[in-house]
Amino acid sequence: MGAALLKVAGVGYALALAQRWGRVFPRPLMLAGGWAGTAVLIGYGGLTVGTEVLVALDVVDPPAGIDWYAFYWHLALWDPYFLLWGVLLGIAVWHYQDDTPARTPDAA
Repeated sequence: MGAALLKVAGVGYALALAQRWGRVFPRPLMLAGGWAGTAVLIGYGGLTVGTEVLVALDVVDPPAGIDWYAFYWHLALWDPYFLLWGVLLGIAVWHYQDDTPARTPDAA
């Protein structure tokens, strides 16, 4: 249940980056959360897919009793989505960073 709520919150966050109504949130918070989320998703997806590729290529021994059917589904479909999600989130944060002006203190 917690993972599902986190994913729904991620969707809302990504929409806030792309929609005008998302500008009500503080820019530093949006950027920090976005870059942190990008790092976590790319790191998790890259580590998971990288490890699974090493197991599939017999470079690393698989755990005993592995469910090969589930393993290949995860390798081919589910786990690369985290990597893709991280890359797309990074692109959205980058565009948000370029499109929203940084507030500078008034020079008076």
